[in-house]
Amino acid sequence: MTKTDTLIEIAKRAPLATLCLATALVRHGLSDEIPASTDVALPRGTRSPVIGTPVTWHHFDRTTFEIGRKTIRIDAATSIGLYTAERCIIDAFRTRARPANRRVAAPVRPRSIPR
Repeated sequence: MTKTDTLIEIAKRAPLATLCLATALVRHGLSDEIPASTDVALPRGTRSPVIGTPVTWHHFDRTTFEIGRKTIRIDAATSIGLYTAERCIIDAFRTRARPANRRVAAPVRPRSIPR
């Protein structure tokens, strides 16, 4: 299954699906990581559908879900949400303490300065 096919399947099964975190950072050219799964956000309380490819579902607060959310065309008939670069960076830092999201903050984590 191609990346486009994966995105089409996600968009059709979850109309509010929004690419987020590492997946969106890569799409914006802010990371060279190749995510093992596609990071997708849904509003909290929305059921995560079963998809035939690896997807990591994230549930964001309904009151802030639309902030920084744009849509992009996948093909002539399908579009999917994508968070802006600014939102992705903020979310990466905001969620980095969660064990499942530690890999997301790595691409944007500042270097530590030796003492």
